[in-house]
Amino acid sequence: MNNGYNHAPPPYPIAAFPIEIAEVIYEVMNKVKAPDALIATSFLATMSVACQGLIDVKLPIGQVCPVSLNILIKGESGERKSATDRIVGDPIYAHDEAREPLINEVGEWNRESCHLGFSD
Repeated sequence: MNNGYNHAPPPYPIAAFPIEIAEVIYEVMNKVKAPDALIATSFLATMSVACQGLIDVKLPIGQVCPVSLNILIKGESGERKSATDRIVGDPIYAHDEAREPLINEVGEWNRESCHLGFSD
């Protein structure tokens, strides 16, 4: 990506990630050939999504909300943004697809159990 300067941006601090995640980031970098910051940011976004149902944070104003990040990635066309997100986010997409039929089964069971006299 052209940053308007004559030099490349400094490398993204991938070493700040836990070693298990950093190793996967390097593997994706070798496979996708996308900028390090793009791949690492995609990992941050995906980890945030994975944690949202598990962790709540209390804001300084007292409000409690799920942990989350708002991330915007700017890149040139062909810079491998979509390819990176597909690879990094695939486990979440696969989980959602596997969960869909189970949600439908639970809904059906709940409807049927109402007729049997079961209630909350």
